[in-house]
Amino acid sequence: MIKKFYLFFLHVYALIPFACGGSSRPQWVYEPYKLYDPKRYIVGVGYGMNINQADDSARQEIFKQIRLQMKSKLEHRAKMEMGTGKQESFQMEEQVVGKIESMIEGEMAGIQLVQRYEDKKENIWYSLAILDKAEYSKKIRMRLSEKELEVTKMFKTVEEDIANGEVFRAISKLKDAKKRYAELEPEVALLSMLSGSLFPSFQEMINTKILNFSDILSIQVENEELIFSEPFTFVSIRVRVLTKDGKPAKNFPIVARFQDLLVGSDLFQSTDDKGLASFSSPIFVANRNRIEISSAMPEVKSTAYVYVSLRDKKYFKVSSESKAIQDFLASCLSKYGIELSSNPDYILQASPNVKVESAGKDFRGNPFYIVGISAEISVLKGGKETVFKTTKYGKGGGSSPRESLESAFRNLLSNMCKDVQHIPPDDYLIKLIQNR
Repeated sequence: MIKKFYLFFLHVYALIPFACGGSSRPQWVYEPYKLYDPKRYIVGVGYGMNINQADDSARQEIFKQIRLQMKSKLEHRAKMEMGTGKQESFQMEEQVVGKIESMIEGEMAGIQLVQRYEDKKENIWYSLAILDKAEYSKKIRMRLSEKELEVTKMFKTVEEDIANGEVFRAISKLKDAKKRYAELEPEVALLSMLSGSLFPSFQEMINTKILNFSDILSIQVENEELIFSEPFTFVSIRVRVLTKDGKPAKNFPIVARFQDLLVGSDLFQSTDDKGLASFSSPIFVANRNRIEISSAMPEVKSTAYVYVSLRDKKYFKVSSESKAIQDFLASCLSKYGIELSSNPDYILQASPNVKVESAGKDFRGNPFYIVGISAEISVLKGGKETVFKTTKYGKGGGSSPRESLESAFRNLLSNMCKDVQHIPPDDYLIKLIQNR
């Protein structure tokens, strides 16, 4: 505490000019920019009990001014970009401010200690440090220009990849480069502040290049309309992916989203050397299903659709020992436009099972249970022939088996059917958990 008070006193004392008392301190102690043009130099005056303290204090004063100027620049940029959708670039630049000081500290040669003065009467040392903005900017610009040449060469290889249909390789190369050159952003920001001139941001350069690829591909499906006679069937889809120039997009990842009841899933494939890919999956056809085929890379926005429908309307009935599951599945079928009937073509049968998977205590010593619930779903044609079977699962935790069951049941319903209002477990399920 005494040391901190002494340093505070020294700070206040050092800033007093002592016009009275015949102080002979040089003018630069009070007015350093009288000697150095602020357009070219950043000047720092430091003080301390010895030379080393004074020198370090002078350097820190330069760092402080750089930090303040950068913050001012960022605040101005934030106001200019407010509402323009460029906040991401602002946030990225704000993050590099903290790295700038350590970057300069790593190159102390850029800061010159040009004068020192010892006030023997008061036992205080003063140091004057300067940073020549023009000279330091030259060093930064030289390094960045070398990196800019590397990026330019990399862009050429990206264009070659595109010409050869290697879109995936080209985008991957740009994304890797974006991470690699992110460390140069502090130097770009510092150069802009010191010289007043703009040097292109490597991140923005690469981002612009990536954005150009958003519509570079087209996805073509072999058949846009598929019609089946039975609701549970196996569908195969063949697609071709081409570049704008009509060349096959090789080894490009695409995803098929089967948005159907019970069987819905995402399947991933990569194109071959001819730009071809195939998807095969079981599917539950309602009135009219839509299968979305799209790029698995978010940078490319290409999408195509395949529509699947039934030749004739089919009627269903839902059966389950659990009334909650039966009602939920009935609502789910209705949501997909499937009509229920007492004289159905198909019976959808759901057999639930509940299990306490673990029982113990949480970190506070309170009881904690994990419950798993499953529903084996079978579809019977004419009430006899099993044409489809799947099992859906849910798991949940809580302070009691009942609470855990409720959580697990919510998860089970979400896995069975999306966008249908959840209902609580019924007495049948509650008895199952009690019997465990």
